[in-house]
Order: sequence, then structure tokens, then C-alpha cells
Amino acid sequence: AVVHILLLDSDKAGNVYLGAEVEESPGPPAIYKTVIARLEGQKGKLTGQLILPPTTAEPSETFRPLTVDDHGTIYHLVHGANGPTLTSYSF
Repeated sequence: AVVHILLLDSDKAGNVYLGAEVEESPGPPAIYKTVIARLEGQKGKLTGQLILPPTTAEPSETFRPLTVDDHGTIYHLVHGANGPTLTSYSF
């Protein structure tokens, strides 16, 4: 089940990026993961997918945890027990 839409953006090449926090297992405790889909801008064809760790244990606590730069690199902000971590991912 989709818990939150975290990202809807595009890059300079015209690709569209959709990121969502999804509930993988209802639990208790619930298990979450982050899914990002890259779509070709003109036809909407799926051209890549990333499965990332959950944004947080409680996804509603994060503000703008995903962004994409002009070259299509995804930046993922995760809040953990030791503070925030910013990781980059590429397709």
C-alpha cells in the first residue's frame, strides 16, 4: 500500500520521477520501503526502478526526503537514530 508520495519531479532530459513510501508488510510492526520509478517523459514508459530503504520508521515525520538533480541523480534523506543521512542513487 502507498503510504506517501515523496517525489514527483523531472530532470533536464525530460524523464519523470515518481517516488513513494510503501508499506511492504502491515506488521505489527509495519515494514516500509521507498520505491522510485523513472518514466520516459514523452511516452510515460517505465525506464528504471529503485527500491530504497524506508525514509524513516514513521514516514510522516520527514519533509521532502527525495529530490532529483538535472542529471537524474536521486538524493534520499533518511532520519535515523544517529541523525540524518543523505545518500545519492543512480539508475
